[in-house]
Parts: sequence; structure tokens; C-alpha cells
Amino acid sequence: MDELMKQLCKYPNRTNIIMVWDTGLCIEGIIDTIYESDNGLEENEEGYKEFYACAVEVVSIITDSDGKVEVGNLIEVSMENCPLSVKLKDGSEIWKQP
Repeated sequence: MDELMKQLCKYPNRTNIIMVWDTGLCIEGIIDTIYESDNGLEENEEGYKEFYACAVEVVSIITDSDGKVEVGNLIEVSMENCPLSVKLKDGSEIWKQP
């Protein structure tokens, strides 16, 4: 399990968090669940990867330059869609990209 998931695992489902990506996307979300995922390739294909991911329900959009995110949707957060930082709603930082 990577460091991002190790930190998110410390908090129960339904924890409010703020996430920021390098694309300018910033959301308030709620941790839904952590699960195993993959990059969509078949297990026998070159480049296949398995990893842990966290489904985050979007509660509000703080900034979104692409307009692709909608309130109520789930976003898969992982090292494949890695935010720059994750904070609790009170501003306490729980993870920051190295």
C-alpha cells in the first residue's frame, strides 16, 4: 500500500476532506471506501498494475478549471490520480505529495 492510501486508511468512511490537484481542481469530499483497483489492462498484458484506491464522494467543488467534476459523483483517488495535498476540513494536512 502506498503512502497516500496509508494516510487515508487512518480515517473512517464519511470523513470530510479537502483535496487539491495540479490541474487546479480542488474539492471538498467524503471518504467513501478504499479498495483494490488496476489500470484497466489485462493481468497478462505488459504494463499491468494493481494498486489501492479510495472512492471520494464530491460534496462541493472549490475550483475546477476543466468542468468535468460534478457534486455527488465519486472520484477514484490513487497514485494514478494523485492529488497534491489532502487536508481535513479543519485545515489539518494529512498528506502532501513529496
